[in-house]
Amino acid sequence: MNKKGYFFILDAFLAATIIAFTLVAILSSDVAVSPRTSDYSQADAISKFLLDTKLEDIDNQMVKNLIANGYGNPRNTVMEQIDTFYYIASKQTVVANKTYYQDLSRNLLKNVSEPIVSSKYGYNYVIHDVTLNYSVYNRSLETINLTDFRVVTKRIAYVRINQTAVFAPHIVEFTLWIK
Repeated sequence: MNKKGYFFILDAFLAATIIAFTLVAILSSDVAVSPRTSDYSQADAISKFLLDTKLEDIDNQMVKNLIANGYGNPRNTVMEQIDTFYYIASKQTVVANKTYYQDLSRNLLKNVSEPIVSSKYGYNYVIHDVTLNYSVYNRSLETINLTDFRVVTKRIAYVRINQTAVFAPHIVEFTLWIK
């Protein structure tokens, strides 16, 4: 009869050992973040950067030249400045060279976003106005239909023309996808 007690103790010891090794293996393993989660985070971070970062806070030669030459307001965010250039190019009737301001908006976005967006992503920045949809800049637009992962961020934006006038609200769409 005493032998039965040894088997139960041995059985309990083996079970406790197996549970302990399992917990050690699980708790010491690295947790892998889903690539989809990091892709969503990347898209959100980029759109927040464009929405919240002021030109004066960016260490970029093109941005410094824009401000020095009087084309950019240092207190504008990147998105506000792009929208201002779009407004000047598309809505002002007295501007002599509208394509110049379109090029300024495109070059500003390209210059600021290319260094921070990984090369594995394609992206597109579009301003949806009442009259048209204007693609400011896109990288690898031809690959957008080949991907199964796409993140679209939309924001309502406006351009303050002066103290009393505002260029009507419009939608800015930032799309990011894996190439």
